[in-house]
Amino acid sequence: RHKVVHGIRKLATIMASGSPPPALLMGEEGPYDIPFMSVMQTCGKIEEFIDEFFHFLARRTDFFLLMKHQNAKMGFPPGNAERMILQAFKKYEILTRKREAEILREEETRRIEAMTGLDDPTPLSSSPPPSSHLPP
Repeated sequence: RHKVVHGIRKLATIMASGSPPPALLMGEEGPYDIPFMSVMQTCGKIEEFIDEFFHFLARRTDFFLLMKHQNAKMGFPPGNAERMILQAFKKYEILTRKREAEILREEETRRIEAMTGLDDPTPLSSSPPPSSHLPP
């Protein structure tokens, strides 16, 4: 939990500096964050983490096994395992792009408000708006 809070503070600092954030979905928490972060810290690099993940799947699951027949209880039909990986990748790529756009919009809104003073709730003028009708 401390590492997650520290990560959120680090993200806030990075965002305030104007640099792009390293992980746009970082504010969210998943049920396996703590063990995954432990493995990430041990691996040191994302590439090593991904390699270890697939190594685990190869050693401990039937993820890479091809089904021998239609009713087989182990393995996947050809292409299904790869399709699952690509679907998960695309899912989080799309979520990250949406969050990135949202963050950029929020930052731009804050920047404009700071420059124009639009975040001030007091109206600019107390006079009524001009009428769109010309007098006869």
